[in-house]
Amino acid sequence: MEPEEAHAAGGIRERPLAIPSAGFPLCGFLHRPARARGAVLIVPPIFDERNGAQRTLVDLARALARAGFAALRFDPRGVGDSPGGLEGVTLAAWRADVRAALAALRAETGSSPTALVGLRFGAALAFSETASLDVPAAVLLEPVLEGHSYLRSLLQLRALRRGLTAGGSAATLMEEVLREDPFDLDGFAVPAALAREIAALDLRQNSPAFFPGKLLLVQISGAQALNAANTGWTQRLAASGAKIETAVLRLPPFWSQVERVDTGELVRLATEWIAQP
Repeated sequence: MEPEEAHAAGGIRERPLAIPSAGFPLCGFLHRPARARGAVLIVPPIFDERNGAQRTLVDLARALARAGFAALRFDPRGVGDSPGGLEGVTLAAWRADVRAALAALRAETGSSPTALVGLRFGAALAFSETASLDVPAAVLLEPVLEGHSYLRSLLQLRALRRGLTAGGSAATLMEEVLREDPFDLDGFAVPAALAREIAALDLRQNSPAFFPGKLLLVQISGAQALNAANTGWTQRLAASGAKIETAVLRLPPFWSQVERVDTGELVRLATEWIAQP
């Protein structure tokens, strides 16, 4: 049965949306204005970062809907509200979930997506699909460019919460992961095979030779300037012909904070950039 729609202010309709992806029912939520001038897919972070980012992603979807865009939030398999665990999940499966969500958004709106928005690891997934599916624009919010450093930071945070210390080398990291298969990451049973795939991800070395769309990379940190990794990556993309813009927002990592962080500036920046001609 089609779920009853919830009505938000300003004529925005919000409703759950089941998204089939290779036999997995993904959980989505569609925010739709009375008249849509475009459509945007929002790709969340993974693991516990998704939970920490949920409020901001809801705010973003509603802001996009008020600006005239149908916005679809969704959770890949094993993430957030989508059913199932992470056993058997691969990066290829998560990328397939992004494509399935894009197809669902296209079916709901009758038009091709205007943009993808991704946060953290979701930004890495969004970028890979933006490049391969010719989506014209992408907003990458504090994207994970290199998987090993990302996974190590998650393990270090886990160790800190447990009052322990975590090793820093690649060998030590994978030894820790392989000792527990699956290993527990704040309640998520992460298979070693998936951890290996995440650790091997490196957008800096494996970006497309030519990117046809436009990009906005938003660095979220306490720094005032773009860091070396983001600078080098965006320069390489620009040299390949990409139309790329960057912004730095001095915000704490709200996806891992217990306290509520005001991310209104981030929501406004992403919405206005997508809405510009």
